[in-house]
Amino acid sequence: RPHRRHVFRILTLVLLLQLPFTFFYFQQYTGHDDGKEVVHGDVLLDRGLVVEVGNVSKKDLDGLKYIKVVDAKGRWITPGLVNLHSHIGVDSAPHLDGAADTNLRKASILPWLRSPDGIDTHDQAFELTVSGGVTTAQVLPGSANDIGGPAFVIKLRPTDKKSTMSKVVEPPQTLIKPPENVTHVHWRHMKHACSENPDRVYSQIKLAQDVFCEAVEAGDRENVDGKDIPAVDLDMTVRVRPLIPPVSLSSLLLIHNFQLSNEFEFRVTSFHHLVPNLLKKTFGGPPTIALFASNARKKREAYRNSEFALRILVSHGIPSDHPVLNSRYLVFEAQQAHSYGLSTELALASVTTTPAKAAGLSHRVGFLSKGYDADVIVWDSHPYSIVGGTDTVICAVDGLAFNERNLLHAYRNGITKAITAPTGNGFIQGLSTEFFPGAETSLDHRAIIREEAAIHVTIGHAVDQSISTQVSALRELLFELDASVWKRVRSREVPLVINVDSADIMSTLIRLKESYKRQTRDNFDLTFVGASEAHLIAHEIAKEGISVAITMPRPYPGSWESQRILSGALLTHDGIVMKLLHASVNVGIGIVDGHSARNTRFEAVRPALNSFGEIGPWKVLALVTVNLECALGDARRHGRKVDGTAAELVVYFESRVVGVVSSERGITDLF
Repeated sequence: RPHRRHVFRILTLVLLLQLPFTFFYFQQYTGHDDGKEVVHGDVLLDRGLVVEVGNVSKKDLDGLKYIKVVDAKGRWITPGLVNLHSHIGVDSAPHLDGAADTNLRKASILPWLRSPDGIDTHDQAFELTVSGGVTTAQVLPGSANDIGGPAFVIKLRPTDKKSTMSKVVEPPQTLIKPPENVTHVHWRHMKHACSENPDRVYSQIKLAQDVFCEAVEAGDRENVDGKDIPAVDLDMTVRVRPLIPPVSLSSLLLIHNFQLSNEFEFRVTSFHHLVPNLLKKTFGGPPTIALFASNARKKREAYRNSEFALRILVSHGIPSDHPVLNSRYLVFEAQQAHSYGLSTELALASVTTTPAKAAGLSHRVGFLSKGYDADVIVWDSHPYSIVGGTDTVICAVDGLAFNERNLLHAYRNGITKAITAPTGNGFIQGLSTEFFPGAETSLDHRAIIREEAAIHVTIGHAVDQSISTQVSALRELLFELDASVWKRVRSREVPLVINVDSADIMSTLIRLKESYKRQTRDNFDLTFVGASEAHLIAHEIAKEGISVAITMPRPYPGSWESQRILSGALLTHDGIVMKLLHASVNVGIGIVDGHSARNTRFEAVRPALNSFGEIGPWKVLALVTVNLECALGDARRHGRKVDGTAAELVVYFESRVVGVVSSERGITDLF
């Protein structure tokens, strides 16, 4: 049904099987006929290839031994997903400066740097990404280099050799042979970045380009960075059929790219980020557009974003830009695009056939057809179906800016209350405030719901001081400081909210809370925010009555403090939300980034779909309403019961928010 919007859960993933394998009774999305072809029947895989799709006859099975048969009971099967724009394996998970090979800051033009030389095949991102259904990914070097070097497409499957080269799809001779033995130069992918990234990382980029080009033209190799390495790749950038995926968000820079493509006659295969109506001006025809579905407004160039851009553009290719967005949830980007109007066929194509074509590999991946690679995914439903100082504390209310685009989008997607803390990287962030996103100014009736919602503290290695120093400082604030805000924490007027991910640090904080109760014979309200490893000590958290606000319901080990994530289906039975609910922890889901607040309902429904029916619709709603109210002190501070009675109603038509009715504010807004 076209109006349903769904989040997925993968049942089975099969990658390049070596034994005969038959899927029996499937609905098969093949990718053909512009994504409209759906075949009901069987699929036979053997020796890493698709042998038959549709009707598998007895003749097809003759000579095959030890065939494994799976009765799919009518479930959906699709080709493996293809990520056109990622940095998997070159930007490590968890992040380490010593293992960060995305950018080399020696120079902005480094065409000889190849992504396979920096890929760590043991990186945790591989297993996580595969569990999300992604089987093929283009790994790009240089997120900020003007020319970052050749990018290569890899299969994410494990190999016996465990080497990078064993993962590369159709490696060119230039990758595996010395230059003197190369007899044929295959087309290649060459990464090119423009816009804010090069200028931010390298600065004075125009001057650096001029110096480099003048030195090359004059044959002055002494003044060319990387002079000891042959510049054959730079020459091939303009001479040997390159497929170039640039990163650009500015329309002016896009015009320059189109002019260069026509001057040097090279084909631009894909553009990443926002693209205006300039595509037909590129050499060789319009490129594929590798866009986020809604990740935008995080910097100047990306500010003028529209969630409906994918519906408007003719050709689509949705990337994750891993690790900017976790590649495991590539299909989640396509789901959002579908929700904003992209057809089911094009939404599926955007993560299968379209990126495969742009990468020049549509003859073997991106489709479910006879003779193609046996990269297949089995789904339990349609992929897009949705069943400062310690005395002076900074106050977020002083910096609120209303009538802002992110707030408008959040409100029109059903967010009627928001709690925000002052931003900062220090130990104490300050006092958060609760407000109404639909207000024009802070002077509107009930625009400010609570000026001081909670006191926010961060404890972790991102703070300059050691963990023991931070905990010691918190102990002094709780036990001794007479500042008014900490008196209110001790009297339980406002909760203490701690941004923390590590289970070890959370364990220390639980011991601190126990010590406070023993010495003072009193208690205070505590909430962990982030809490990526909270599942490891779920029962201890519940015992102390600590609330948890999960900010990454789609977990990713982006730092060492969050490396022990609970991945969820299909890698683990329970996700972190389910684990905490089983332990009777009051748990909510909070969205940190303002530009993503509008997607709160999508984030809330995902744990339910991975809960095997244990989380019903009312519990889903509670994760982003009453549970958060309890976690951030509103209900406890006023001594009132939270029973789910709504003072505000969000009105939906099918899956779309069409209005908000508020008895508290006396308003009815229809969108």
